[in-house]
Amino acid sequence: IRIEGGCPAIIGKKLFAQVQRIKAKNKRNTGRYHSKEFYLLTGKLVCDVCGKRMIGNLRFSGRSKTRLATYRCNTHRAMCNNKELNKDYLDVYIAVLIGERLKPKNLKRAVAKVNQQVQKFNSSYDKYHTDVLRQYNEVQDSLANITRAIEKGIFTDDLLQRAEQLENEKAKLETRLHELKLLEPLQYEDVAYLHTQWKELKRNTEEFRTFIQQFVKAIHVRPYDFDIVLDMGFGVVELTETIPMRRGELYEMFDSKVKEQKRCLRNQKADT
Repeated sequence: IRIEGGCPAIIGKKLFAQVQRIKAKNKRNTGRYHSKEFYLLTGKLVCDVCGKRMIGNLRFSGRSKTRLATYRCNTHRAMCNNKELNKDYLDVYIAVLIGERLKPKNLKRAVAKVNQQVQKFNSSYDKYHTDVLRQYNEVQDSLANITRAIEKGIFTDDLLQRAEQLENEKAKLETRLHELKLLEPLQYEDVAYLHTQWKELKRNTEEFRTFIQQFVKAIHVRPYDFDIVLDMGFGVVELTETIPMRRGELYEMFDSKVKEQKRCLRNQKADT
């Protein structure tokens, strides 16, 4: 007996539908699996059990030689008991998630948040810049006083030593002033192309991987859940967002029979 809506919806219908479309498209392109396996998120997954990076793994199991591509800890089973994570499911989900974040409405929100951080930094910058400039002017005044003293015939070793110290300090302050720069506010027009680029880039290519990974700071994996850490600061500031997710949520989007679904069914039976 199938009861529609019997389990509370975890994933939004819109996102679920997008994943299903990409899933169907991938089925039509199975020939690519005969070549070198492509891992979209290589280098981004961290095992939260042992702290090591997770690597791609491909194997064929059973009589039918079912293909299974995963991300798993580098010390899988030998030293670490963390579970591996289905690579195909995670790659598709992250690709769709980034596409959602880059849609015009969401992109404008991200730009606004970046500019809030820019404004905050620039406010702090003003105070810091003023302090450094004040120190620089004080050194300049002290050097001018020494110069006037020397012109009047006051010439001592202590005075020369003090002048040398001030010159060194002046050079350091000049360097700090030169390196201090205000952040420029981000304009929506500067990043509006990103969603189009996401749609047009060919999947399973190094260009697409580079594009996606600029927004993925890290993925921290544990036995039953994981955290996706995005950075939508567009290189202007660091603006991170952490998205917690259960493994069952990810597998449910791909109609997998996982423990999460079984638990939900057991709860239904208990209620009846």
